[in-house]
Amino acid sequence: MIKAFLFIISILVAFREIHVAGHFCDGEDFTVEYKGRFTCYGEPHGKAIMMVGQCKDGTNFCKMDRNTVQNDNDVIEGTSGKLEDSDDELYLIVTPFCGTCSKSFKLPISESGVNCGPSSGNVHDFGNVELSEHCHN
Repeated sequence: MIKAFLFIISILVAFREIHVAGHFCDGEDFTVEYKGRFTCYGEPHGKAIMMVGQCKDGTNFCKMDRNTVQNDNDVIEGTSGKLEDSDDELYLIVTPFCGTCSKSFKLPISESGVNCGPSSGNVHDFGNVELSEHCHN
């Protein structure tokens, strides 16, 4: 009985070590790149505040990261700072400032925008995002 108990404990400890390593880059730090055309009632809108967030699944608890944003030909491109790999989900947190809309909302970022270690070039493309459709004031 004690052997079975110890075996189960060792499996749980091993699983925890694997689980803690992170699910994007096997524990390695990473950056996120994204782009999209963000509009407010059909017009290009560069006034929204956008930040990459690592959020606990199913919650609004997010570790926010400042990022570099460029607005070129109505397409906004952003790059996060260095993020620690974890099991948290990645989101673009957007505060739209579109009309009367000022409440933030989350857009999921896929692994297509994750760049492990020093790599770059993987970009999550949001396509066209109409900010007024996300208004929940």
